[in-house]
Amino acid sequence: MTAITARARLTDPQTSWDAALAVNATKSWLQFATLKVIEKAEWISEELTEEAFFTTTLTPSRVRTIVSDWRKEGYVEALPKRAKTSTGRTAQLHQLTPKGRELVAVLREINRKANQQ
Repeated sequence: MTAITARARLTDPQTSWDAALAVNATKSWLQFATLKVIEKAEWISEELTEEAFFTTTLTPSRVRTIVSDWRKEGYVEALPKRAKTSTGRTAQLHQLTPKGRELVAVLREINRKANQQ
């Protein structure tokens, strides 16, 4: 997968802007699905941002946005537990829902096929 970002010019119609946003969001989701931490029974966002920093082009901000988006879509759920981060503060624990596990499987299959070509 390349790190090329879809862009729209200021003079482009709204449909071009919408398409660029959709492409970038999809690419981010594909990268997010490769993170191993999301398969754990429970995790904190800091674990995801650290893994993403070392293995993808996703920024911590983008990872947090994806977690938020996936929570709204029912792919991730916040647990009623908290855990300590590496900096000593406490943070909410999360996990994939069954729907989220299905999505990750689909996205990983897309990644696998794309990398075979």
